[in-house]
Amino acid sequence: MRNDPNDRLYELFSRDAEMPRSLDERLETCYEAVRRQSRKGEIMQENHPKKYGKRGLRTALILAAAVCVLAGAALAVSHSGFFASVFGDGIPATQAHDEAYYGEDGSLDKTEHYPAFDRAPVDEEQADSLIGDYVSAIGQSVALNGYTVTVRECVIDENGIGAVTLDAENADGVKRQEDGGYPYLNLFFTQGEGDAALFADDRSYIDEAASTDTMLRYVCYFILSGSAKDDVTLHVRAWDGVTMDTESIDGETHEFPHYEEATTTLPAAEFVPAAEGFADGGISASLSPVGLVLRGLDNESGETVEDKIVLRYADGSEYVVMDTDFISFAVAYERSDGSHCYAFNRLADAENVTEICIAAHRYLYADDSVTELELTLTR
Repeated sequence: MRNDPNDRLYELFSRDAEMPRSLDERLETCYEAVRRQSRKGEIMQENHPKKYGKRGLRTALILAAAVCVLAGAALAVSHSGFFASVFGDGIPATQAHDEAYYGEDGSLDKTEHYPAFDRAPVDEEQADSLIGDYVSAIGQSVALNGYTVTVRECVIDENGIGAVTLDAENADGVKRQEDGGYPYLNLFFTQGEGDAALFADDRSYIDEAASTDTMLRYVCYFILSGSAKDDVTLHVRAWDGVTMDTESIDGETHEFPHYEEATTTLPAAEFVPAAEGFADGGISASLSPVGLVLRGLDNESGETVEDKIVLRYADGSEYVVMDTDFISFAVAYERSDGSHCYAFNRLADAENVTEICIAAHRYLYADDSVTELELTLTR
């Protein structure tokens, strides 16, 4: 039990804070240094009582330490929730499985195999060092159909690959989409206006660990079709679960949910830089901590489908982006220029990646033949 006033101050600033162990260790180190300085001040005061006031010196040292501790804690956890939601394991992983699809007559139409969706815990200190300077705190809100949707934070790299977190709040309680049912909230991204608008490819998940009965934490990953420098508009559509619109299709009347829509523009941000120079023959890659762009896989003679992508680090460790029976990315998209893009669900230390290894199948248009490819992109 610490009885000194300094000890009690240390307990006050440390007992209720939720912080990483490394920060707690730094706090203890900081406290010990302040205690030594405080003792030094007491000696100086005893020898020079007119020059150094006892209470003033001790108080100044203690307050300086408190400010340092609080500033360090705020810095360490400023994007903690964002890192956990986007690049951690707050979104549940899924196992590989088959799903059956049936025709209108009830007969089996087809069976699709879905790979496992893999997630992993995030190292928040590493995350902060990799992208902390590029995460934008937004705070913009739109209100519609009983929901208040607040855009929390966003990150985007210079290749137009990014992620954003949103809170959808409803005082009467939030509803999740039922299997096979219509979503109560629909989120998507565009660039440009009207018929010229470009739609981003995106995928939204709910972070159940951060959600409550009246708030859903959405994590939206996106790959822009246009330039990362162009404005990005987030569209939010909300359904009250009751109101329906009718539409006549082939002489039959069908009902569809009536959505209210609101939009907000994501503010300009500083883009996460990408590492260039990875290549193997005519195939090249651009890699950032949040995503990967592969160029040259498709051309006028054929197209390529990746089976496995592995990022290999200088220390021998690996990040397997995808394999034949599991994926550890959030969304993939083929742009009109033929580039293949991947938005990661965990962070890559791009500057320490030495190889990008790809196993793929290439389909040739001329004779419908298929060849296997093994590529190792280095720089």
